[in-house]
Amino acid sequence: MASLQCNGIHVCGGTLVAEQFVLSSGDCFSSSTDAADWTVILGRLKQNSSNAYEVFISVTKISISSDIGNSVAVLQLSLKPALSDYIQPICVDLGDNSFPVNTQCWASGWGSGGEAEQTLQQFNTTILDCGSASSSNRSICTGVMPLEQTNIGAPLMCKVDRSWVQPAVLTLVSKVSRASDVQVFIKISSVSGFLREMVGTFPPKANTTSSNSTTVKPVSSSTSSLLSVTSLLLLSLPALI
Repeated sequence: MASLQCNGIHVCGGTLVAEQFVLSSGDCFSSSTDAADWTVILGRLKQNSSNAYEVFISVTKISISSDIGNSVAVLQLSLKPALSDYIQPICVDLGDNSFPVNTQCWASGWGSGGEAEQTLQQFNTTILDCGSASSSNRSICTGVMPLEQTNIGAPLMCKVDRSWVQPAVLTLVSKVSRASDVQVFIKISSVSGFLREMVGTFPPKANTTSSNSTTVKPVSSSTSSLLSVTSLLLLSLPALI
């Protein structure tokens, strides 16, 4: 998980998707698109406390997709971070997998739920039908979670075989989505051409299969629950993405 900071203030979440690129939501950059104003922090656990494994990296370029209302942003870092148990890229889904209704996934972010130190929180959730909230071709919807404004750009993460895959990015919550009781995420595969152009090569999944397309097995539960980072580590998710 990446903390995107504008002039030293945490604004949004994001994910390291390649050695020198971070993915977030285009909604995060309404105040500034000047790369010089932005810093990415990787390996951070607590926003209001010391973090032994965090690194600060300046941003050299910000690219935002042209999709109105469903834009994603790619931040090019000034250097490649040293990868560790605390800093790892996540695999992004560019259309190779399907995530049907009732698939169990995870979201993460910093906020008041992490108490005074604002510890990174992990949320278990279930994919739902978007209904009237958004087009299913461009979005993935889940049950509503206690995510805050500063969680925009955070990932939706689902386990595919032995790999954690990010199929979507958290966007602003519209009035329609609030009324529909769903959380709206931008489907990454809907901007796959833009991402390939900006990033180039993405890390491969840890496993190989005989099929080019994978359907994630759904679960019956639709309950969202809050888990600590420690609990999620037991499920083999990298400590901080």
